[in-house]
Amino acid sequence: MTKRQPGDKIVNTILRATSAVFISNLKVDIRLAGGELKDDQVTTEDLSIFIRVTGRLEGNICFGLNRKVARELIGIIGQQRVTSINKDGVQKLNSLTNRILSVARGELQANGCSIDVWPASLVQPIGLRITTLGAQQVVATLNSQIGPIVVHVVLRETPVEDELAA
Repeated sequence: MTKRQPGDKIVNTILRATSAVFISNLKVDIRLAGGELKDDQVTTEDLSIFIRVTGRLEGNICFGLNRKVARELIGIIGQQRVTSINKDGVQKLNSLTNRILSVARGELQANGCSIDVWPASLVQPIGLRITTLGAQQVVATLNSQIGPIVVHVVLRETPVEDELAA
């Protein structure tokens, strides 16, 4: 990433958790290919797996992937060839994303940053608009042998007064 943001530690935690889950649970090696800060609110991937974050940090995390990569992931998780994405496949992708955020959440809590995450949900229209809460969007591309996964992170620290009121 070219410009350091206060949330870099958080973004790096999410990327490490993604890599750890892919390597340990799926046996898929995944590496950071690049990242950037964006002011826009649009994702460009076919499918977006969206997670809302509240607590000490507020915002959202979105994992974007194309349909081919999604089918490959569902096939690896289910240990079978997948030709289309059905309700069971969507549940597998959401479960994978929830696992990633569980790992990230554990590391963040160990470092004194308590967050809550809502269950992941898959959104299918290309060009999904992400609410950025006036913050820049960190967009990181992760490459693997099955294809790219794009991680969109929009998080801001919650003022202490807001956190106590929640």
